[in-house]
Amino acid sequence: MSGFKLEGVLPAVVTPFDKHEEFNEPAFRNLVDWLIEQGITGIVPCGTTGEFSLMTQS
Repeated sequence: MSGFKLEGVLPAVVTPFDKHEEFNEPAFRNLVDWLIEQGITGIVPCGTTGEFSLMTQS
C-alpha cells in the first residue's frame, strides 16, 4: 500500500449541465467553492450520483 489515507468529509457532488446538456464549469466551480467554505476536505466527482454513464470523454 502507498500509505495514502482519505480523511474528513468527501461528498459525491452532482455534475451541473447547461440547457444544451454541456458541462457547466462556472456552476461546478461555484459548487466546489461553496463546499470548501463549508469545510469539506475533498470531493468525489462522478462518484455515485449517476451522471457518469451519460457523459462522454469530451
